[in-house]
Amino acid sequence: MEGAKATGVSETSSNETVSIDQENQNNMTKEGVEVCQFYLAGKCRFGNDCRNRHKGTPMLPKKSQRKSQGDKKVKEEKGKLPSMKTAADVISRLQWDRDLPTEHFVVGYLDRFLGVLEQPFTAFSWEDLASVDDFEVLAVPQHRIQYFKYRGEKVWDKASRLDLVFGSQGEERSIKDVMDQVDARKEDEFEESEDEEDLVVIGEHRKEDHVEALLLAEEDRSTHFLSIRITDPEVIRNLVKVQDSITGAEPILRDCCMKESLFHLTLTMLRLQGAESEAKAKVMMKKLQPTLAELLADNERATLDISGLGNFGQRVVYASVQPRNTETFQRLVGKVNQAVEDAGDGVKGTNNFEFVPHVTVAKVSRPVARERHSKYVPTSHYIEHCGKRMGSQVMDNFHLCVIEQDVGRDGFYSTLASIKL
Repeated sequence: MEGAKATGVSETSSNETVSIDQENQNNMTKEGVEVCQFYLAGKCRFGNDCRNRHKGTPMLPKKSQRKSQGDKKVKEEKGKLPSMKTAADVISRLQWDRDLPTEHFVVGYLDRFLGVLEQPFTAFSWEDLASVDDFEVLAVPQHRIQYFKYRGEKVWDKASRLDLVFGSQGEERSIKDVMDQVDARKEDEFEESEDEEDLVVIGEHRKEDHVEALLLAEEDRSTHFLSIRITDPEVIRNLVKVQDSITGAEPILRDCCMKESLFHLTLTMLRLQGAESEAKAKVMMKKLQPTLAELLADNERATLDISGLGNFGQRVVYASVQPRNTETFQRLVGKVNQAVEDAGDGVKGTNNFEFVPHVTVAKVSRPVARERHSKYVPTSHYIEHCGKRMGSQVMDNFHLCVIEQDVGRDGFYSTLASIKL
């Protein structure tokens, strides 16, 4: 009896330890109605409206499993890169933000045959590709744009996820801060190598520029320049209108405008060492006269069209010069430079910059730049004149001018020798 009793107790204990899963399994067929398997798994969406029985103890996911799944989700969110502004966003901002000078931005784009090429932002047509003629304008799909540069430095790059335009990748500096830093670096790089025409293009504030020029190596400093004086009344009148627009926007820039009696086109820069060299330069000019008279006998071929405006680094505003006959003009420049080379010892050409035919309209001097805290002339000051024709000038006069502060009686630069055709 005692053994049987012990056995009964053992059987009772075994029955009490039946698992919840076994109980649920037994309940699934009891009374002819199936127990909802989704309820048992803790996933039934119907609740009391479920057609199957909700009986037994639902199984819940282990806490460790729930935690690991949550950690995984958090890790995935942390590893996800922030979205980056697109090339279309950059294009739109450059088009509408007046504080971003588009003439200083360059676009790097992928050509299907030539690889990555660069072109100025202003060279592109940003209209819908379906509405433009690929043979007449430069247009590319926006997905081919690889990067944007400001004055040679990348400010948006698709490959490296660089975005200094909007800061969408966490950059704290604004695009204007970036531009200021780039401008400062460029200014430091070129401060000592600025064009020596600083001494001749502006009638005011040149004494200080002259002192700074003395710091240049003696053998590299220009002393004279050969130029064509602008004498056509229409050209002078229209250039003065441009100056009026600039000074109307900023009166302080009046002192930075070229005097109308000083408008000229520089052909070459020279250094003459002493009185003997000046005598050789006078002989050079005398020899040049018959050569130039023959070359420029036809007024049509000897005419320069002055149209549109440009700038050098946003600091110098100039009118563009286009010869009606390019071959004649190129021969003229070639003969002038050859004459300088053949003039003999003591006469040296000092052209250290690419020759761009132009007539300077205004240039921000250092004193004015310090006073207004900027050396740049905004394009908006003269935008209405950018596409206008200024007039034409016949190449009928040539002057070997002295780089100094004084001017002649006629209001033009002091000259060592002149040629009039």
